[in-house]
Amino acid sequence: MKQTTPPRVASPDKLSPMSLNLPHGRNHGGTLLNSPGTSKRVHTFTPSPIKSAMSLNDNVDPGAAIDRNVKEDDNNGEPTGYSEKQWVWVADAEKAFIKGFITQEDEEGMLHIRCTDDSDRIVQKEHVDKVNPPKFDKSNDMAELTHLNEASVVHNLAARYMADMIYTYSGLFLVAVNPYCSLPIYSREYIAMYKNKSRDVAPPHIYAITDQAFRNMLEMHENQSILVTGESGAGKTENTKKVIQYLAAVTTPTHATSELGRIEQQILQANPILEAFGNSQTVRNHNSSRFGKFIKIGFSRSGQISGAYINWYLLEKSRVVTQSPLERNYHIFYQLLCGAPASLREKFLLDGKVGDYAYLKNGQRTIPGISDADEFNKLTSAFKIMGFSDQEQTDLLRVIAVILHIGNLEVGAERSTGQAKLLHYVQAEKLCHAMGVPVDAFTKALLRPRVKAGRDWIDQSRTQAQVQFSLHALAKALYERGFAYLVNKINEVLERDSGSTMFIGVLDIAGFEIFETNSFEQLCINYTNEKLQQFFNHHMFVLEQDEYARENIDWQFIDFGHDLQPTIDLIEKSNPIGIFSCLDEDCVMPRATDKSFTEKLHSLWDKKSDKYKPSLLKLGFRLTHYAAEVDYSTDGWLEKNTDPLNENITQLLSLSDQPHIARLFADDAEGALTARKKKGLFRTVAQRHKEQLTSLMTQLNSTRPHFVRCILPNHEKRPRKMDNVLVLDQLRCNGVLEGIRIARTGFPNRLSFAEFRQRYEILVTHGGGARGTPVARATATGYVDGQKASSLILDALKLDKSAYRVGITKVFFRAGVLAELEDRREKLVRTVITLIQSQARGYLQRRYVNKRLHRAEAVQIIAMNIKASQTDNPWWKMYVKMQPLLIAQRETVQSMARDGEYRKVVAQLADAETEAQKAWERARKVEAEMKKVQETLESERALAIDQQEILRRTQTREADLEEQLSATQEDLDMLEAQCEELLDAKRKADKEVEMWRGELEKGARIMGRLEGEKSAMDKRIEVLEAGLRSKEDKEGRIQGEMEQLNQEIRVLKAIVSQREKQLIAIEEKLKTSDMEVENRLEQSRLRFESSNRQMQAAVRENHELREQIVNLSQTTSKFEGIVKKKEAEIIVLRAELKQETERREELEKEKATLELEVEGVVKRIGIVEDESENLRRRMREVESEREAFRSRLRQKDEEEGQMRAKQAVVRKEEMKVLRERVNEAEKSLRMVADVLDKMGDNSQRPGGRSPRKVLSENVSVK
Repeated sequence: MKQTTPPRVASPDKLSPMSLNLPHGRNHGGTLLNSPGTSKRVHTFTPSPIKSAMSLNDNVDPGAAIDRNVKEDDNNGEPTGYSEKQWVWVADAEKAFIKGFITQEDEEGMLHIRCTDDSDRIVQKEHVDKVNPPKFDKSNDMAELTHLNEASVVHNLAARYMADMIYTYSGLFLVAVNPYCSLPIYSREYIAMYKNKSRDVAPPHIYAITDQAFRNMLEMHENQSILVTGESGAGKTENTKKVIQYLAAVTTPTHATSELGRIEQQILQANPILEAFGNSQTVRNHNSSRFGKFIKIGFSRSGQISGAYINWYLLEKSRVVTQSPLERNYHIFYQLLCGAPASLREKFLLDGKVGDYAYLKNGQRTIPGISDADEFNKLTSAFKIMGFSDQEQTDLLRVIAVILHIGNLEVGAERSTGQAKLLHYVQAEKLCHAMGVPVDAFTKALLRPRVKAGRDWIDQSRTQAQVQFSLHALAKALYERGFAYLVNKINEVLERDSGSTMFIGVLDIAGFEIFETNSFEQLCINYTNEKLQQFFNHHMFVLEQDEYARENIDWQFIDFGHDLQPTIDLIEKSNPIGIFSCLDEDCVMPRATDKSFTEKLHSLWDKKSDKYKPSLLKLGFRLTHYAAEVDYSTDGWLEKNTDPLNENITQLLSLSDQPHIARLFADDAEGALTARKKKGLFRTVAQRHKEQLTSLMTQLNSTRPHFVRCILPNHEKRPRKMDNVLVLDQLRCNGVLEGIRIARTGFPNRLSFAEFRQRYEILVTHGGGARGTPVARATATGYVDGQKASSLILDALKLDKSAYRVGITKVFFRAGVLAELEDRREKLVRTVITLIQSQARGYLQRRYVNKRLHRAEAVQIIAMNIKASQTDNPWWKMYVKMQPLLIAQRETVQSMARDGEYRKVVAQLADAETEAQKAWERARKVEAEMKKVQETLESERALAIDQQEILRRTQTREADLEEQLSATQEDLDMLEAQCEELLDAKRKADKEVEMWRGELEKGARIMGRLEGEKSAMDKRIEVLEAGLRSKEDKEGRIQGEMEQLNQEIRVLKAIVSQREKQLIAIEEKLKTSDMEVENRLEQSRLRFESSNRQMQAAVRENHELREQIVNLSQTTSKFEGIVKKKEAEIIVLRAELKQETERREELEKEKATLELEVEGVVKRIGIVEDESENLRRRMREVESEREAFRSRLRQKDEEEGQMRAKQAVVRKEEMKVLRERVNEAEKSLRMVADVLDKMGDNSQRPGGRSPRKVLSENVSVK
């Protein structure tokens, strides 16, 4: 936080009109006695308004004018003095807060308030907030406000915004309000004004934050980050561009080489490319960024830009296929159609306008004041500067053309079967030509994709809704992958090996969102902002703690970052299972639905966490964030999280003739897709976002952060208009009010000793002026330092000891204390001013009376002299006789001139009335036409809304029915296929009896081996569970050790506190022993820091161990699921084997032969037992390694990390072996199932032994 700097005043022993802020400070035009430039006629302190009044009317009282001017100036525009009334803020539904003063307080504690809108209100005392003194109006830093409340923050922002001051500090925050107009505050002169200047020198600005980050990087050699957040339309993108422009300007040397200059130019030109592909028009903003980005700008040791790298997050893919009527798709679609050359559009087969494409026609088509053709030219220029080749530009634009063709691909349905069909084959040919794939193969993959049913592949018929969903998913995937490719290409250009040692990262990401319907996307964004707010809270109080430590202030450290941890754990934690983990788990369950997912969340968290509640919605939940409670609708979450694609189409696109299209889908090639599934590389949207956010927070934690919060002033995009309710809601969501809440717990206001003494020493003055102050009495005997002088003043003021702290160089105050001191000071100053005014009025009145007396005496003397000198003068007599004639002639001439002017004015007035009547008629006609147009527009809008609602309901119902029909049809097809397979197996059974016997024998051997391996795997699972339990015990012991360490730390803190008190006592009693006590204190502090570092190391090690345990638990749970599934399949196989055994009793005659095979099985069992013994021996080795790991953990040695890594590698290898064995067992079971399925009723042989008995004997032998 920043220290408060009140206005400077003169010392009380030299009181003067200037030092007491008298009204002439505002230049009323007054002159001092005998001052230069004073008129010789008037030698008094007379303000110019009084002089002019006296010259016109001698009866004016000058004292009244002075009193009126003083009142106006003292109250800063208030109707009366601030100190005379208790001003408060009252909540208001329309204005958020309204100002008023208390007129009465009744016995019940109710306040009667007269508001500035002349309304009278009665409210409870605890429902009002105090108003800050006038000196805090338009404060540069809202952390300096002595009354830190929501109303004062909103009022300060509004006052500055109306004065075109759009930037304001709020402690560590820079609050930026969108001006909705161009302001001349970003020129090179402003860049020079903020270059190498501290934050306190110049007014708040985005340049000041950027320069501070740049200087911190160079001076401290520490990476920096600037976090820019806010709602859509609040100005995040523009402020991010200003940051980059400032860095490019201040780092460009006069002797720069062409290479460095090109890097800076490329960084600036990356913005138009990203805006074209990542920005669009929304209801609130014409150029809204629809993705988050973290731009890392690298710097060399000399402070020159050496490269950059861009990470992106949460691209809004759904905007590609649908937009609201008042919004647009991404800018690049319109720029391609309006600005690309005709040859390029012909190459992509784009022969229509914007309204001819389904993905564009439902939204806005143009942006007022912006030409898409000009923007396309700027885009191509930026491509050239960035070094993109013509082929690379064509590849990027080809993806956009393909998406437009996908949107125009119309799909219908067969009347008889409901199967989907293409209505216009020509459009499919255009699309396939642009993608570089065969049209027949694409049509088959789209309408009848090849899917796996059991062990066979079949062609599945798709409905119209399923095909449309596949097309939309393909369009979104194409755009996302094309955007990722574009960012990677930009990074390849910007990333240079030029010795980058430091970087400044600029984060531009959407702020906290609360809509009428909040879905999966809002949860991801709010989860991100929850983590960022936790990062800010922790960082803020780390700085506060450092400040208190430097000033030797007694303070118990509170980390408010932990306040948000319960909500974060509820979203991201794996054990107990959080929202993301539960969602990922249900995404792999075959019959999971959004409803079952929601019910599962309720069972896990309802009434178990105060941050989670079931939603009032039909399907959803309510989550408590730092900003507010948010209701989330879980409709469609499983689908959004998996983001499914038609594998037939993606595999076809991986073989495209267009290299760029094939490159985008290279991971979806048939071999690559299978390998990726086997390796488990598939990631859900939640997993990817969580990994990206973890990486982002890791980078931010390695930097020194700076925070910028952008505010949307109104929804009408009008300058100098602020909606206080809207702004207040954003301040809550942006964490500004959260920061103020945290500031209230500490000492937010602080003054240096000199400033505090200069401003408030006047409050403790007694009788004899400045000589009567405690400081004056102390200094009379010698020098008194600032700390002691401030302590004397505070003691004399009789403030509560808990309301302030005296540091080494500053005085720290709780919120509200400075307001009380300001009130007392203002009352005292008003008393002094009143005394001066009374003296001035008396002096002026005496001067006024004397002047009137002298004037009256002079008039009498002049009249007597004129009468005496002009009585006998003939010329005077003639003048007296001629004067009436001259006056009559002059009046006649003036009358004729006035008549002429009157006639001209009458004629002009008649013409003006005629023109006004015509203009009125035209305006009335235009108004009538406008009214008709508005009525027509309103009716059309209402009709369109009704039609859209009906269409939406119909489409929803149709989609539900089609899904049910599709599921039923798939079940019927599966049953028919199974019946056909059974009939074929029965017809072939008689012909293949002999072959079945051998295969049955082989199956019996395999079953025996599988039984042995299953028992070995069961034992292995038991061993792993035992290991997991031992790890949990180990974690419990570590927790015990942590408690012991915490106890030791508390003891050390108590010892440090006790020795600090002893130090103070020894300083007062024995000054000669200072050095010895300081040495003891330094040793205690070193021991405390050493213990603190040991505790932090133990916490980090504990956290790493917890993560390993969680990973092992997840792996074990997955393995248990696989084993349970295989056991279910074994049970089914046993039932089928029993049925076949009953029908084939003749196989018992072959008992002797099978007994020989049993011996082989016994040998195999021996081998398996040997392998089991090896596994047990390996587990014993693992246990010994764990014991070694436990001992190394107690010793806090560096070898612990290496051993843990080795154990992790061993576990991965063992789990890999187990997975291979399970896959082997699965293949064997499928082979046995095939054999058993082929057996028929005619394959029986009397006297033979059943395979069930053979297997039973094998198990018994084992």
